[in-house]
Amino acid sequence: MRHVVVPRVALGISLALVAASLLFARARSAGSRSRPFRIREDASETIDAGLDRVAGERLFQRHCASCHTIEELSVLPASDRDRGLAVLEMLEFLGEHGASNAAEDRRILVYLLARSPRTDSR
Repeated sequence: MRHVVVPRVALGISLALVAASLLFARARSAGSRSRPFRIREDASETIDAGLDRVAGERLFQRHCASCHTIEELSVLPASDRDRGLAVLEMLEFLGEHGASNAAEDRRILVYLLARSPRTDSR
């Protein structure tokens, strides 16, 4: 009888470990999903960062592409200090230039930042 119990116990332990690992993997992946963020102007609208880039591309094509190229607007300096200043200047430029609102300006900026190559400011 002992020769039957040992394989069954081993099988039971193996199944329990597999189930525990699957539950752990599921719990771990649920915590790492990208969380949507809220835009200040419209608190009811939530946008995933990936969708924000797609929306930014469409908005860039609608509001900016007739006069500007992506390369012209998406160049950022290599240093963090200069890059932060350039982002603020670009957001100000977008706010004063064109027919897009503040939420659309932010989406366009996210798209431009995603497309921006790093450059040396030497």
